[in-house]
Amino acid sequence: MKKIFFITILLQSFILFSQQNITGTVTDPTGVPLPGASVSIENTSIGTTTDFDGNFSIEATIGDQLVISYIGYTAKTLEVTSSVINIVLDSSNELDEVVVTGIGLTKSERALAYNVQSVEGEEISYKQNEDFVNSLNGATSGVQITSSSGDAGASTFITVRGSGSILGNNQPLYVVDGSPILSGGGFSGTGGVNFSSRSIDLNPNDIKSVKILKGGAASALYGVRASNGVILIETKKGSAGEAKIEFKSSYIISQVSQLPERQDKYAQGNNGAWIGGFSRTWGPKISDLEYDGDTAYRWDPYGSLVAKGEGNGRPARAYDAYDFFQNGVGLNNHFSISNGNDNSSYYLSISNLDKEGIIPNNTYERTTARFNGSSKFKDFLNISSSFAWTNSDEVQIQKGSNVSGIMLGLLRTPASFDNSAGYEFSDGTQRNYRNGGGYDNPYWAANNIAYERNINRVNANLAFDFKLQDNLNLRYNAGLDYYNEVDSNKFKIGSRDKSTGYYNESQYYNQIFNSDLVLDYALEFGDLDIGALVGYNIYSQYAKSLFGDATDLEIPGFYQLNNSSNNTTSGSTFNTRSQAFYADVQVDYKNLLYLGLTARQEWFTTIPEANDGVIYPSASLSFVFSELDAIKNIPFLDFGKLRFSTATTANPATAYSTTNYFFQGSTSDGWTDGVEFPFKGNTGFAIGGTVGNPDLKHETMESREVGIELKLFDGLIDLDYAYFHDENSDLLMTVPVATSSGFDAVYTNAASMRKNGSELSINANLVRSNDIDWSLRANWSKIQNYVTGLADGVDNVFLGGFTDPQVRAVAGERYGSIFGFDWVRDSNGNVIINDDPTDSYRDGYPWTDTSSMVSLGSVIPDWTANFTNNIRYKDFNLSFLIDVKSGGKMYNGTVFTMNYFGTSKVTENREVYYTSAGTIDFDKTPSENIVVIDGVYGHFDSDGNLVSDGVQNVTPVVLDEDWFEGDGGNFGGGPTALAVEPTDWIRLRDVTLSYNLKGLPKFIDSANIYFSGKNLWVKTPYSGIDPETSLVGSSNAQGFDYFNSPGSKSYTIGLNLSF
Repeated sequence: MKKIFFITILLQSFILFSQQNITGTVTDPTGVPLPGASVSIENTSIGTTTDFDGNFSIEATIGDQLVISYIGYTAKTLEVTSSVINIVLDSSNELDEVVVTGIGLTKSERALAYNVQSVEGEEISYKQNEDFVNSLNGATSGVQITSSSGDAGASTFITVRGSGSILGNNQPLYVVDGSPILSGGGFSGTGGVNFSSRSIDLNPNDIKSVKILKGGAASALYGVRASNGVILIETKKGSAGEAKIEFKSSYIISQVSQLPERQDKYAQGNNGAWIGGFSRTWGPKISDLEYDGDTAYRWDPYGSLVAKGEGNGRPARAYDAYDFFQNGVGLNNHFSISNGNDNSSYYLSISNLDKEGIIPNNTYERTTARFNGSSKFKDFLNISSSFAWTNSDEVQIQKGSNVSGIMLGLLRTPASFDNSAGYEFSDGTQRNYRNGGGYDNPYWAANNIAYERNINRVNANLAFDFKLQDNLNLRYNAGLDYYNEVDSNKFKIGSRDKSTGYYNESQYYNQIFNSDLVLDYALEFGDLDIGALVGYNIYSQYAKSLFGDATDLEIPGFYQLNNSSNNTTSGSTFNTRSQAFYADVQVDYKNLLYLGLTARQEWFTTIPEANDGVIYPSASLSFVFSELDAIKNIPFLDFGKLRFSTATTANPATAYSTTNYFFQGSTSDGWTDGVEFPFKGNTGFAIGGTVGNPDLKHETMESREVGIELKLFDGLIDLDYAYFHDENSDLLMTVPVATSSGFDAVYTNAASMRKNGSELSINANLVRSNDIDWSLRANWSKIQNYVTGLADGVDNVFLGGFTDPQVRAVAGERYGSIFGFDWVRDSNGNVIINDDPTDSYRDGYPWTDTSSMVSLGSVIPDWTANFTNNIRYKDFNLSFLIDVKSGGKMYNGTVFTMNYFGTSKVTENREVYYTSAGTIDFDKTPSENIVVIDGVYGHFDSDGNLVSDGVQNVTPVVLDEDWFEGDGGNFGGGPTALAVEPTDWIRLRDVTLSYNLKGLPKFIDSANIYFSGKNLWVKTPYSGIDPETSLVGSSNAQGFDYFNSPGSKSYTIGLNLSF
């Protein structure tokens, strides 16, 4: 291996002295430059591409033949006769771009019978997201991406064409340069911190392109790990010619985006009276208060609040709790050098990203290095290799349903209390608005509690391509990907969640090895071009974890495991392996019909031998009808294709589910902390509560797709439409069993799902001229995802959430439906408004129906669309992406809870005056505070039966303290239905303005300065934080906002230099 690496470097650095620099431009017949056109020397690997102005430079010799090509144009071959060559390409009706698909298989784009969409690396690089997956958001159809928050290093959740599994993985497989890599991660639970997804380890500046393979036929050759689609990543390589040096630097400023509105009129207290340390904000008007200067009241530097005229004259004021957030700053630097000649090439890069979040002390830093190289030996052997290293450090801050969570303490803080006036007294105790109890001061949480992570990751690939004959090739590719993660979590003594102090350390090691041996053969037989391959795959994954913690710390501020006598430890090991044989046959008949057949037989260690070795087939057919003589001469039709595909794939069963295992023993009674073993020097183990299933199978996915592609009006419009229908069966779920068996559930294949949808993509070149170009890329998707069956006797499967609400899978409902309590309603769905003055409920108000949870809507949108505009005026370039989402719901537990605490904006209109008879005094009560709740009159009779005549409610009421501390708020027994809100949006997701600098020194080939913004504007009915959020991170249970960390918007200025 070391010799190969040394030889590769020598070959890649060698340049022939007989070559000279050939320059020129490539344009269309109207003189419009063609950026990205390929310019290469015939029968060599020496080549380059044109820049944005169509300019190129290549080392060649007089007499060489240059081959110039561009998608949608007829390629040309010209002899080099001078040092300057200008080329004009004519438009072509052909579609002959080569696309890399499964297992490194290359196909003509016209032959594809399934949907593949591509995003170029330059577009990804400009967007400056830490995780490149967020740069795919809004760039394709059928893909939904959710960032858990605006934290530096936050997780990302992605699905391609919806979800196909109830409890299993629903995210796609990531493949880098032909080898699968570790992905996933990012699950964080309802509390704790946001964990990053492992896709964040990839340096976006190293990416050449990302292709998204959708549907079973597209991903069938990758096997059971690819049933949810494939993210196919190609990294940058060297090319022949002069050495190319690139330097990219950008400065990023992040700000908090959308936040819930808070009221700032009323002070802390209850029933209109100020009470220091009280949990809620139902006190008097702040404008009616002043400080008394009492230094004995240590919770406020100005003393207690009293009525005006009773204190020292210092007026009370409303503090802006959102001053807590900061402008996060980041610096991203990238350096690369690449070179090559006829026999070898290399690409070498190093980068560093250092970013602060919008929450103080939340940081993320990543350093990467990459080497890609290839060498050609004679005419029969090509060796390529890659090595990538990533080191990242991050500090995450507490969030969510957590008394130490930043947003929980911040949003419940009354406007009359200043968190920033100090969070820690000289004796080390905490200052907060609850007089030391309740919830952590957000400044305390940001400065005294931290989850720190360090990750070292290595990804390496080695590939050999043997040319056995002109039409017979043997390829071997091996990839190793592993990371080692070291974490620590510390809580200072006095924290609300861990009051006696806490510290833990954990270490995780995760590794996969993948290898493919492929033999491919090409044959021409009359009008048929036949390509075939057979392959053998070996895959293994190994993971190990260690954990130790210390509770009840002895020495304050000393975070070591030996700083306590109360310690626990644990560890785990995970190992799976698989092997597979696969085959692919592609038949081309006169560039008119393309038939594809694949099959993969796979053995996987997670299921019993009796159910192993299943064959998963696929078939696809493309009909290029524009090749028919009757259609070929239609003037506006450049290209037309119909495509059909069908495939059977699988989602793997969870490891260690076929038999019963012992786990660390523990017991609890629901009132005390219980007992965990080891206990008083004794170890204890217990068999897990889920019984093993010796008849387990993989989840089966049946996929069908039809589509049409059109290219119209001499390349003016490209259109792609696809309809897909998937039937997923044998889905795994836990099914309750009688506890008399010694277990409480069995893991079995018992559920089914259906998903279908439509995707439409349009690319249009609206304006093309010498000075101005304007192109539009539009995508639209509509996906329906339904649970069609669960196990007998099971009416729902819990995906995540709380006791109320929950996200569930329920037969007959859309996957990911929010379930919770609703208002009492009549048979027509009308909310019942109480009209019985003799009962205990207030007249004119509705009340909660706690008899059963009902579906309150799905988190999945009805449809999504996005529009990317690219406009060039001379050397200025403007790109902006408008993202549209229609439908979908979110549980806004944040604002619902703020209602109860009296801190939300909606609670501001609380002032009410009553007559001596106890009715609203309409003369004194502000009119804006009086409402009529939509519904019909009704009540329950003495037998508990609902009585209603359907008369519309007209009774005026006030949404006062009693209302919000009752049915109008989270903790008062209000229904979840009041907190479920629509998450429709129109947002300016990305905008970039760049300028190509002119008049550069000769040693600089090109220079580009740019400004970009992310999430600069969003219009949504959602009243919480940015509705693109997820409390539980990268999990199937999307749709929860409960004191999540807020989203962010960012501004970036950058410089790109090429030498």
